[in-house]
Amino acid sequence: MEAVLYGIGVYALVKIIGYSLAGKVLNKWLHVSSPHAFVFGISRAGLGIVAGQIIFWTGRILDYNLDSSLLYILIIVRFFEWFFMLWLFYRKVTTKERMVKASIPLIIWSFILDIPVVFAMFSIPGGFRMC
Repeated sequence: MEAVLYGIGVYALVKIIGYSLAGKVLNKWLHVSSPHAFVFGISRAGLGIVAGQIIFWTGRILDYNLDSSLLYILIIVRFFEWFFMLWLFYRKVTTKERMVKASIPLIIWSFILDIPVVFAMFSIPGGFRMC
């Protein structure tokens, strides 16, 4: 149980820091000072947690094995998560077309931020599982 809590903490910390960094880069790219990068990071991490739980529980309710299609589902879900975040925080300073284009590298960034979790799954004694 301790390994699970450690893993969740590391995962959340990596995501919050990584998404805050993304918020800082977006602010610079769009020449704005708002939102605060940390607020953006917390919001994006929270959205990811909610979306992850919806995917996990939908799969369980439908008795669907997500293993084979998880990558495809994540790409689609993350596109909508990022587009929503860009719309929510930056709709007054950019266009929908730029939001769509910006979503692609941000999806890749989300997967890069998953790397420490994969590493931790194999290196923490006892391991831990994430959905």
